[in-house]
Amino acid sequence: MNFALTETQKAYLAGIIDGEGCITLRRAHKKRSGTTQYSLQLVISTTSIKLRAWLETIFRLKPHIWNPQLKDIHPNWRLQYAFHLNGAPASSLLSIVLPYLVIKREQAQLGVDMCETKGFHQGIPLSQETIEIMEEMYQEMCSLNHSDCILLSELKGVG
Repeated sequence: MNFALTETQKAYLAGIIDGEGCITLRRAHKKRSGTTQYSLQLVISTTSIKLRAWLETIFRLKPHIWNPQLKDIHPNWRLQYAFHLNGAPASSLLSIVLPYLVIKREQAQLGVDMCETKGFHQGIPLSQETIEIMEEMYQEMCSLNHSDCILLSELKGVG
C-alpha cells in the first residue's frame, strides 16, 4: 500500500494513531502445522463521520462498523468505525508517521522492527531463532500496551 501524505497529514495521522489507535503484535498457534505465527496490526477507531471519510481517502478502504444493532437499543450511541491494517501496510504507514508519534512511538518502532526481522514470506516456516526473537518482541509489545494500566493501578494506592 502506497501512502502519499504531506508532512501535515503525516503529523495529523500520527496524532490520530496516538489518541485513537491501537498498535499490537498478534500471535497465533496453528494446530494443524504446529507453527506459531506473528503479525503486526494497526487499528484506528472513531465515531466521527468526518474522520471516517478522511481515513477512507487515506487508506482507500472501508472501515468495519461495530455494533450497528446497538443503535436500536441505545439511540444516542454513535456507530464506531474501525480501520484495520495488518502486516506490510501497517508497517509502511507506521514508518511514515513514526517521527511524529509521541504516545505510541515505542509500539510503532517495535512493530516496524518485527516486520523487518520476520519479513513478509507467507507460508514459509520461521526458524527457531526468528521465533524466539518474535516472542521477545511480542512480550515487549504486551508490556508496552499494558504499561498505562500498571501505572494507573499504582496511582490508586497513592494519596
